[in-house]
Amino acid sequence: MRFVDTHTHTWGPDTEELPWPADILPPGWEGAYTAHDLVADMDAAGVEESVMVTTPLYGRGVRANEYTMRSIEAYPDRLWGVGLMDFFGDDPDQVRADLRRVVGHDRMLGVRMHACLAYEEHASELDRTADWILDDALEPVWNEAAALDTSVFVFPKAEQISMVETLAGRHPDVQLVVDHMAFPDETTDPDESPGPTSRRSLPTRTSPSR
Repeated sequence: MRFVDTHTHTWGPDTEELPWPADILPPGWEGAYTAHDLVADMDAAGVEESVMVTTPLYGRGVRANEYTMRSIEAYPDRLWGVGLMDFFGDDPDQVRADLRRVVGHDRMLGVRMHACLAYEEHASELDRTADWILDDALEPVWNEAAALDTSVFVFPKAEQISMVETLAGRHPDVQLVVDHMAFPDETTDPDESPGPTSRRSLPTRTSPSR
């Protein structure tokens, strides 16, 4: 049996090359949690592989996934990656090229959409009914994801599960992964359905191991 942590975050130290945006850091934020720290914790817990999901700390620009890429290169037998990107570029061809760049490494499993957050460079404001993931402007992303056979990791609140169902119906060739069990919190009623019952199950990657 192999133990895989399917969702972790790491970030490097605050440097001139990869700086932390001071204006969006939460109170008390200090120190890095590096890939080396993660692997040490994996060893202590008996975890063989982990998926590093790029933190919004670095935004969505060209260098957003730099630390993730360096980490999976440093630990090619232990770490996998999920990246971030700007989904709403002005040029559809560039958006498709950006997705190819992010998932071009064979240990990058896909890209993440913070559905439950307002769409900003540094996603931070909770919006549990945001519907930007359904925007027609994202068609180049979905089409390219299907062509590349890569995954899109959607991070919704319970109120947005029906939107994920809609996406699954529109794009049956794209593998969707629902992050954090749809982010339940103190407002989530465990006895209440989050939306219409789907007739098809959302496909998920059961393990990153090959």
